[in-house]
Amino acid sequence: MILADAGFDVYLLNSRGMTYSQRHMSLTRNDPAFWKFTTHDIAKFDAPAAIDKILELNGEAKVFWVGHSQGTLVGFMMLAERPEYNSKAYTQMWGPHKIGSHIPYLNGATRLICPWFISSEFCKDFVGILAGPPAKSFNWTRVPLYVSNFFISTSTWNNSNRNLEYHFDASPEENLKRYGSVLAPLYNNSNINTDTYLFWSRSDWLITPQEIESWLMPKLRPGVTKGSFEVADYNHFDYTLVTD
Repeated sequence: MILADAGFDVYLLNSRGMTYSQRHMSLTRNDPAFWKFTTHDIAKFDAPAAIDKILELNGEAKVFWVGHSQGTLVGFMMLAERPEYNSKAYTQMWGPHKIGSHIPYLNGATRLICPWFISSEFCKDFVGILAGPPAKSFNWTRVPLYVSNFFISTSTWNNSNRNLEYHFDASPEENLKRYGSVLAPLYNNSNINTDTYLFWSRSDWLITPQEIESWLMPKLRPGVTKGSFEVADYNHFDYTLVTD
């Protein structure tokens, strides 16, 4: 909202399979084949298509890709797998990690439970257990809304592909169909060469400063990371939810 109010074009992407992104040219959400997609598919096909559409609409030559959680992984995968998009996107990665699960009954349950138990800290503890202690500016009055919409639909394959080491490893047969090899290939992270800024926090329980330093940074070419910034007191969700 801050960027939009300042006059920037801001596009929010709905990840494939979630509630607002379940249309397909030939399949329905009831077809098993509809759910056979991975984070790799989102990065290779969906994200580039979104960028091309945005550039077509606004006439610009480049966009800022602001990724949070899975969005950071999708951004890195896209730049590694589709290196031509390094010339189309700057990247800012918030909470660089990928999480998610699909537990359908919790959406309805939390809509019923949270309004009654918010005063007893039930929903507050739920948020803290998932992602770490929230920042002081977290808006607690909206917790029932946040929690009741947290568990969205996705593919189990999507939840199984959480790294920048190698592509999704389904089976020798599926790998052969997808990659032309029985083994899932490695990502060529040396392809990533666009300016990148990382934002992380010690209060984020889903990625540690040590993981940033020893896991993520070595995967990026020297000079790619233009800045690495610690955001004090933010948990994994605060990047998108707090009021400051």
